[in-house]
Amino acid sequence: MKFCWHGCGAFSLRLAGVEVLVDPYLSPPGSYGPWYTANPHAPALDDYFRLCAPDFVLITHGHFDHLDLEAARALCARSRARFAGSAEAMAALAGVGVPAERLCTLASGHPAALGGAVVMPVEGVHWQTGAEGTAIAAKFAGRPDRYGAMPCGGPAFGYLLRATPGAAADAYISGDTMPEGVPLCAARVAVLAVTGPLRHPRTGEVCMAALGTADLVPALQRLSARVAVVVHWDFPLFVAPVDIAAAARAAEAELDVTVVVPPYNRWVVLP
Repeated sequence: MKFCWHGCGAFSLRLAGVEVLVDPYLSPPGSYGPWYTANPHAPALDDYFRLCAPDFVLITHGHFDHLDLEAARALCARSRARFAGSAEAMAALAGVGVPAERLCTLASGHPAALGGAVVMPVEGVHWQTGAEGTAIAAKFAGRPDRYGAMPCGGPAFGYLLRATPGAAADAYISGDTMPEGVPLCAARVAVLAVTGPLRHPRTGEVCMAALGTADLVPALQRLSARVAVVVHWDFPLFVAPVDIAAAARAAEAELDVTVVVPPYNRWVVLP
């Protein structure tokens, strides 16, 4: 399995002869209104396409740093990739011109083919998703100044990827989820979105909305993973930095696991 991190929650995986781009948060500054904070480590699109050739684009949920509408439009125009995710995410992509034949709607607990690989969504637990997210997205839909800030509600999916139908998972992709959303299953590689504290958009309260560093060991125990790849800890809106190196050392000391802190925009072979 090969892995290439594009910063924040965006990354590419190659397995079973298929290249999957997850949560492309790639749009440069100025792509949206003043609300937009760009991914500081995203490659320019020309650089991205020199590195990558996606067969599928997999969306975990409808927040701007996971469902970047302008990046999706550019990917649609410059590749033959198909897009997969929840019904709500696929409707948001249809709304910006992605053709229906390139959209694949996924449902929790139901496996689907991604070329030579098999993907199964597992529903996570994350703020401003589900009905709450749908209500917020509906309010933003009537405000051009908020275009792209909340493309849709619907579920926050994690994904199990398998090279062989019926086999144990080759990879688990957490997306943004609280610890209770991590499934109890076997996965050789766990790609975990490890996050820091954020200010709640409505209340201003500082809180956690997904896995933190203290959740790394329990999450890996639930997954029986041998390799963990940690992403998303560099999101620029966290109110305190994430000490990912210390968390990685602690996990390796406690568990029989290799924790990979990947470089930006360079393919690595996972152990």
